[in-house]
Amino acid sequence: MKIALIVAGVPVVLVLGIVVIGAMLPRRHVVSRSASFKASPENLFALIAGSQVWRPDVKSCEVFDEQGKHFQRKTSKHGQTVLYELQLSRPPIAIERRIVTENLPYGGK
Repeated sequence: MKIALIVAGVPVVLVLGIVVIGAMLPRRHVVSRSASFKASPENLFALIAGSQVWRPDVKSCEVFDEQGKHFQRKTSKHGQTVLYELQLSRPPIAIERRIVTENLPYGGK
């Protein structure tokens, strides 16, 4: 009986721990990444701003305009589709997209 309580209790304690830690994390956060490349800023910008089919995790990517706004729709190899709206484009310095798809476990721009 004691072993059965331990076996049943361990997953419950783990789940509660995960919930408590998740509740303590901030809702808003910033993630950034940097890297160095042996390519011109213009070439890198064109690669990032265009279709993303060169990425190994992307099955398809379409870039289109609708109602005066610029969008990019990516579908992963796992079938998840995410829609992005272009917010800012300053070639070859900056590009900013906002995640338009709702009900994802992440979001932002």
